[in-house]
Amino acid sequence: MILTLCALLLQDVEPIPAKPEPCGALIDLRRLEVDLLAGAMVYSGDFESDPQALGLVYLRAPLPWLSRYVLGFECDVLGAFAQAGAGSIDRDLEPLPDQPDGTVGLAAVGMEASLVPEDAWRLRIQGGLDYVHFGDVDGVDSGAGLLLGINAGAALSDRVWISLLPQAHFGGEDAIFTLSAGLSIRF
Repeated sequence: MILTLCALLLQDVEPIPAKPEPCGALIDLRRLEVDLLAGAMVYSGDFESDPQALGLVYLRAPLPWLSRYVLGFECDVLGAFAQAGAGSIDRDLEPLPDQPDGTVGLAAVGMEASLVPEDAWRLRIQGGLDYVHFGDVDGVDSGAGLLLGINAGAALSDRVWISLLPQAHFGGEDAIFTLSAGLSIRF
């Protein structure tokens, strides 16, 4: 009778959720995201160039070990990203140099943190290092710098998102601002 009474009292008690088991992976490539984006590059004044077109491929994977087991979050709020893109520069200088225009290559790696739960929307802040290559364009130097950005999106389905990616690329006293939009596919 006592066992029956205890069983009746405990049947409505919800169990305390257990801490998830560590997955052991620093980066979870099984949940890789691939974004294909197009947009524009806007140069700071010293470049003397009008805005130009940009194409970008962006890869992101969550960092479960760091998010959950080092920092104690309940979900994978941190992720690592890598991106590569190409655009152009067309400098408006007087007198016109021998090579005033050309292709610009962008590459970056970094980390981002989710600011909202990612079920229908996403909003992430980014920080990383980038490299901008100006090829043979006269008067500009290729080099490394700092990247800051925001990754926003809306879900079309469980695996397909619309993405918006504004970023600022800082190198020395100059900056390149990019705004791109496209589709994100989650694996």
